[in-house]
Amino acid sequence: MENLKLHVKSSFRTEMFAAGLYSTLAGQYGRKDSALYHKLKEASEQEHKHGRIFNQFFKNRFNENAGSEKLWVFIGKFAGFVIRPVPLKKKLRSLADKESAAVTRIEERLKYDGDPSYLKILSHILPDEKSHAAIYDGIFA
Repeated sequence: MENLKLHVKSSFRTEMFAAGLYSTLAGQYGRKDSALYHKLKEASEQEHKHGRIFNQFFKNRFNENAGSEKLWVFIGKFAGFVIRPVPLKKKLRSLADKESAAVTRIEERLKYDGDPSYLKILSHILPDEKSHAAIYDGIFA
């Protein structure tokens, strides 16, 4: 049970961080490329939704919040600001690699028995995570 608690809390933080990061990147590149803006904005909204789903599961299962939504979104936004000088191609390649690793972890977790509600969440978010991993190829392929 403690392992599940740590996984969900970590997933919540990661999703909220990503929501902030994608939001900042959308703002940085929105004026130059509206298609990229929409992809990044959609990724931000999906990550935010995932974070809220993980937090709700955490509340229901452990009777507490997984963490501060505003804090983790802010940290993600700040990270996006800090990496502003990094070329877009490099940023998106790094994000695609991280999203691909997340897809692999989710697929591995889905192979094993576990809390049915948690596995349902993972199944629900997997297609979104795959689409986030494909943003790089969609732009630079």
